[in-house]
Amino acid sequence: MLPYNWREKLSPAAIRDTVNANSKVVALVLIVVIVVALAYLIKSNFMRNTPVFSTKGYFIDEETGEVKVLEKSQHAPLLGASGKPTVVRVYYFTCTSCKERKPIYYEKFTDEAKAIIDRPDRNQWTPQDETIVRMGTMIRSPEPNSPWYNVMTKEANDIKARIECTTGNPQECDP
Repeated sequence: MLPYNWREKLSPAAIRDTVNANSKVVALVLIVVIVVALAYLIKSNFMRNTPVFSTKGYFIDEETGEVKVLEKSQHAPLLGASGKPTVVRVYYFTCTSCKERKPIYYEKFTDEAKAIIDRPDRNQWTPQDETIVRMGTMIRSPEPNSPWYNVMTKEANDIKARIECTTGNPQECDP
């Protein structure tokens, strides 16, 4: 049974007075909560099978089928074995572990978009630059001779949404 004055004891003024009277206890409780939260975040990030952030990505030469691991800062298309721009970024996904990954889509940029992306002043893009890059991002299905689509189209979204998991959630596989 609640005491007759429970509303007075839970009023903001009463809570503030209690916190002020017990500031050392409140500070200690807050420190413990922060330490526990940090420990949880650190443990959950270090215990994962994949790194939190990877600077490497998979690339494939469309002519030879050779898959390479390169820096994500390189933007496709890159020059392949034949000297032509045939190396594109490949995105692998899985529902279980990355040992059972599947290629879901390839990505490359138009020449105009790539010229903007490769500029050193990336943090000074204009809205027009951002639009050119967005409209110049192309993806396609990994099936041979499949067409390239702008990333903003329904067809591109359909390609990205192809991974279906019966168990678990789809996750991208980085090297």
